[in-house]
Amino acid sequence: QQKRTAERLAEMDYLKTQFLAVMSHELRTPLNSIIGFSKVLLKGIDGPINERQAQDLKYIHESGQHLLALVQDIIDISRINAGKMELQLEEVDLREIVQSAMDAVTPLVQGKPITLEQHIDELPPLYADRRRLRQIMLNLLSNAIKFTEKGYISVSAQIVESWNTCTEQQESFVQVSVSDTGIGIPADRLTEIFEEFTQVDSSDSRSRDGAGLGLPITKKLIELHGGRIWVKSKVGEGSTFTFTLPLNSRGVQEVVRTV
Repeated sequence: QQKRTAERLAEMDYLKTQFLAVMSHELRTPLNSIIGFSKVLLKGIDGPINERQAQDLKYIHESGQHLLALVQDIIDISRINAGKMELQLEEVDLREIVQSAMDAVTPLVQGKPITLEQHIDELPPLYADRRRLRQIMLNLLSNAIKFTEKGYISVSAQIVESWNTCTEQQESFVQVSVSDTGIGIPADRLTEIFEEFTQVDSSDSRSRDGAGLGLPITKKLIELHGGRIWVKSKVGEGSTFTFTLPLNSRGVQEVVRTV
């Protein structure tokens, strides 16, 4: 009976994942049309528009992009849970990826008394998926900005050594931390924030957007790279998310092959 129940639950979970993946793909087509046509109208390609129309179109365009990002998150989490996420591994420069992610989120801190800081040691190239590593950094930086009203958001990176009890060998990792001076996370919520569709502020009146998929996707992508992530936080003082990535490319390949 227990075996049949487990098999049934596994089947239901698979069907749910497949449904989410199919629906997400179906939603992307009309969303891309909304975003594309609103951009055409904003540029005046189909004729002049007045200021009020331009403002309305801007809201449509931004809302469409926001919805598309949520749909992409659902697609990513569905692919990861189904074991179909494949990494395109290559040598990457972490400093370059961090700078690219920081450039992308800079508009989000405009008008806020927040400084963006980098403290990155000289590092050898990492063996990772460039696009997914940038996605990890964007998720962590965007999350920090979302919950920070003033102060700073800092990215630091360094090499750390760890003893592997299985291989009885010393292993090298790159350890990356994203720290902020935001609202912080209550101690009783720290174990929940990496769960899907979970948010720090889960009240009906919460003012921060999101479906609660950014951190779960980040955690799963880091684990696909053979790393791990954890968080330290104090309410009213801010949070620090830290993750590691192995320098040994063979370790990354072995993790990818087991997915």
